[in-house]
Amino acid sequence: MPFYVVKAGKTPGIYGTWSECQKQVHGFTGAIFRKFSTMAEAEKFLEDDVPVSFVRKRLIATDHTGEPPLKINKVRVVDSTAVDNLSPVAFMHDVHEPNKVLVYTDGSCKGQQNNRRAGIGVFWGENHPWNVAERLSGRQTNNRAEIEACIRALQQANKAGIMGVKIVTDSKFTINCATIWYFKWIKNGWKLANGAPVLLKADIQRLADELASPGLRVSWCHSPGHRGKWGNEQADQLANAGADLPHPPNSEQEIIQNSDDADYEFTENDV
Repeated sequence: MPFYVVKAGKTPGIYGTWSECQKQVHGFTGAIFRKFSTMAEAEKFLEDDVPVSFVRKRLIATDHTGEPPLKINKVRVVDSTAVDNLSPVAFMHDVHEPNKVLVYTDGSCKGQQNNRRAGIGVFWGENHPWNVAERLSGRQTNNRAEIEACIRALQQANKAGIMGVKIVTDSKFTINCATIWYFKWIKNGWKLANGAPVLLKADIQRLADELASPGLRVSWCHSPGHRGKWGNEQADQLANAGADLPHPPNSEQEIIQNSDDADYEFTENDV
């Protein structure tokens, strides 16, 4: 059972559910709270003084697009271990879903056939320590990069104990794989309408596994790319930077062996 400690909020204390905790921190400037797995840890955090380093300067961002509207808070939603032991940080939130952390993802693929270079981008906020720009391992395709970027964001959220995530991506393909096509494919043995196998089965299954993490709530937002939308553009820059990086260790042979695996934009008729 999780324990939510409100250190600075409307009514400081220990709460048993996220909804109770949220009522105490929503709209409270400088709110500080944490999630713990034991009552002992929760009580210790509530009683201890807050180190100066815990109260960090909040992120400043402007929504240049109007979609989705952002609310940048000082609210902390990471647990005591955080991701790779990072200190607590601030996150972006969609004002329509304030109980979910907002993250932008993108995939990039440059070049042709054997010269393709793919990268992933995950954007949590301006200068955010969780931002990701990495070279894609394995087959170098755009669809794989789009899926892998979402997987990475979910892995970060799951590791930190974040309970709600809204993923903004320009990839309808990834959204359809996660919300519609996956369920058809597991019923028909991972076959397309023409009988051909789904080439990205392993990638899509990994995405589905992350989405199925206990207690995690995920919503999706499709936001067309390359239209000057702030969050999308930031994720795109990270993905392009990742594509320019060297191959990850031990992946070059796999890339060579699978270099003819081209992207294919499925439609409803194909699945």
